[in-house]
Amino acid sequence: MIVALAIVTGLMLAASGIYFQQRAISRRLAAQRLAEAALENSYEMLRSGALPLTSGVLPDLWGPGTTLTLQVAPGEIPHTTRIDLVASYRVTGHPFRRFLQAILYTP
Repeated sequence: MIVALAIVTGLMLAASGIYFQQRAISRRLAAQRLAEAALENSYEMLRSGALPLTSGVLPDLWGPGTTLTLQVAPGEIPHTTRIDLVASYRVTGHPFRRFLQAILYTP
């Protein structure tokens, strides 16, 4: 009986560790998906002219927790602009970043 109880306790401890690890991974992946969506949406807004092509922190259009920073530089090809978008976010106190780099045609 004691051996069976010890085995069940060991299995329960292992299962609870996996459960809490999975929750942390799920939170990180959800935050990553939101950051990537914010990058893609901001890029499309920059392409359409809805956001100005100026370096700095973009307005908080995507909700709290994600900060978007834009760096703008002239492209190597005439009539192009290089953009670097960085999404910074935190999950359980740990900082993460996602990047999007592109070249825009600017007539």
